[in-house]
Amino acid sequence: EVPMARIALVKCEAVRRDTPLSPCLGILYLASALRQERHEVRVWDLRFAPRETPRVIEEIRSFRPDLIGLSGLTCEAPSLHRFAGRLREVFPAAHIVAGGPHASAYPEAVLADANIDAAVRGEGERTFPELAAVLLAGGDCSGVKGIGFRSGAGVVLTEPREPIGDLDLIPRPAWELIDLGRYREYYRNTEMGRPGSRYAVIMTSRSCPYRCAYCHNLFGKGFRARSPEHVIGEMEYLYRDHGVTDFEIVDDIFNFDQDRAADICRLILRKGLPVRLSFPNGIRADVMPRGLLALMRRAGTYYLAVGVETAVPRLQRLVRKHLDLEKVRRTIEDAVDLGIYTMGFFMLGFPTETREDVLRTIRFARESRLHAAHFHLLTPFRGTDLYREYRDHIRPARVPYGTYDYFEGYFNLSEMEDRELFRLQRRANRMFYLKAGRLWRIARSYPDRRNVFHAGKVLLRRSLARRYLDPADGQDCADQV
Repeated sequence: EVPMARIALVKCEAVRRDTPLSPCLGILYLASALRQERHEVRVWDLRFAPRETPRVIEEIRSFRPDLIGLSGLTCEAPSLHRFAGRLREVFPAAHIVAGGPHASAYPEAVLADANIDAAVRGEGERTFPELAAVLLAGGDCSGVKGIGFRSGAGVVLTEPREPIGDLDLIPRPAWELIDLGRYREYYRNTEMGRPGSRYAVIMTSRSCPYRCAYCHNLFGKGFRARSPEHVIGEMEYLYRDHGVTDFEIVDDIFNFDQDRAADICRLILRKGLPVRLSFPNGIRADVMPRGLLALMRRAGTYYLAVGVETAVPRLQRLVRKHLDLEKVRRTIEDAVDLGIYTMGFFMLGFPTETREDVLRTIRFARESRLHAAHFHLLTPFRGTDLYREYRDHIRPARVPYGTYDYFEGYFNLSEMEDRELFRLQRRANRMFYLKAGRLWRIARSYPDRRNVFHAGKVLLRRSLARRYLDPADGQDCADQV
């Protein structure tokens, strides 16, 4: 068959070099949806080659695309806009579309760049092919749901698109368009080192019905899940055709439907798949029975992240997380007892948070049996309830998109001075990791012991990092107010 059009899809890079580099799952889903419409698609990942942009440009030039899609997180926005400018110079007639979390949250800012013709908001598997058909035909974009585009009156945001109800109907990601082997040598979500096993990321469900004030709304709030058989079919394909043995499950809340989660594990065991599972996005720890954890362990789970955020009940209520902290503590105990390397996620800098509140959270983490912990600074992304409710309290007012980073964020919504908050973040790492016996437990239990040294370097840098809030200059900034 003659392809309808040639479409290039590009994953943009972040500013920091130790940002996790996992396979670009969203782009691969888009690629499959576009190929169903008989388009010829190729994929580039700029995160591999930040210094090789000229070579990537030449490869795209040789491909001669009719349409180019750029995907990025907010911390990757500077790269997205720089690359869009380079592409516009080389392909003045091509359509350039931005998508992903940044374009979904900041469509007006994205479309302020004259090099970008349209922005896809939210799930793209139906929106992007429909938009591509309209753009390639020279038609009117105003009837395409879930996009933004420029018109004479400024930026137009069309009606949001309904979430895809049956995820089994979405074609499998186009894994054959990338070299999975390249990703195994890079820093990844699950382990802080550089593992050597071939792995893939997989999403078995979308969205989370809980309404935490700081969380994204990319997939809506209605939990939608693939059937266990559909999930295992993709795992079997990746194991058989690509040699994948490790799977990072990146659901928002894998254990929301506990029966479905258990069925996935039972199918892995029944089929004898020799795989390892990790959950770097985190699970909801107060709805995780020990029986399900034990089944997950038998099915190959070796790494589990637990989202705690804060150990202060008042702040749990404020941000509508509503965790039962005692159940969380028990889940951590159960996971460690079962031999699962367990990571805790914590946030600092909540509205109304005091120094005493931060110390309470640090003590919870330190006294727990967690192997490791990340102490993030709260980031008020646009589109979240947190942003809408506290936008007048956000400081500083303008922050470079490149610093919208979970590990090294620059925002402060707390009652503390900026330097005190940052000092407490560094102290949190030192107090947690220097507790007697913890470093020995990490070395003994680390998922890939060959990489403990690299992990230690990353943690040391985060523990000693010093930074201050300064007004941001330049165009790659979010104007919060």
